[in-house]
Amino acid sequence: MNRFRPWIIVALAAALTLSIIGIASAQVPTPPSIFTGTVTNADGSPAAAGLSVEAYVGDTNCTYRPVTTYTSDSGATKYTVEVENRFTKDGCGGSDSVINFRIDGRATTPTDNERGGYVRLNLTLGPPTVDVEVRVWQLVRDPQILFLSLRPEGARWADFGTVRVVMQDDTVTTSQGHEFEISDSTLTATLPNGQTTTIEIRVWQLVRNPLILFLSARPDGARWADFGTVRVVMQDDTVTTSQGHEFEISDSTLSVPLPGGSE
Repeated sequence: MNRFRPWIIVALAAALTLSIIGIASAQVPTPPSIFTGTVTNADGSPAAAGLSVEAYVGDTNCTYRPVTTYTSDSGATKYTVEVENRFTKDGCGGSDSVINFRIDGRATTPTDNERGGYVRLNLTLGPPTVDVEVRVWQLVRDPQILFLSLRPEGARWADFGTVRVVMQDDTVTTSQGHEFEISDSTLTATLPNGQTTTIEIRVWQLVRNPLILFLSARPDGARWADFGTVRVVMQDDTVTTSQGHEFEISDSTLSVPLPGGSE
């Protein structure tokens, strides 16, 4: 007759318990983090109440549910928002992913990557911005012929016209050894509030392959690094002008600070 020894029974029971605990832990997702704090304008004054609050990781909106800013009993403007994570929504990452908060669609500082539990973080609104769309035109039969168009939100392409991209005589070699021709164009746009803003657009064209383009932009007085450089991705369909010229086009949208930081 076979008998289980007591120590074997205890060991099996312990192993089974640990296995059950491990399975249960794996099945319980990490709940959304809760961020709360004050919201102020750049000059230190309280931001308005009733503004939407959103949390982004990259291009993914990781806000658990819609919320707005509110006025506390002390008169300060505050927010409380739940932020999802990789366990509750794809693309929302974890403690290795930076969260960017947007108030009423505007960027704020600082960003944060703390996750879990209750996090206190006071936010400062960035300057008001307006979206400006930039279009790059590349002639199909000769990729080295480029044009630029610009329009603020709500405007028409025809309001500002289209300019030819003229490359500089000297080329630029990046730290990775890629040689580019560049062209700087300055475009002035009238914004919906009647103000004007000047935007400098830089087009980069790879010397060994003119089909490869990059775009940089900066408002008047800003740095190139403020907006970075993006790859120009042409749309699948081409556009044929009234003169019969066939172009590939690419549209990029920039959020440009309003002059003087006014609404």
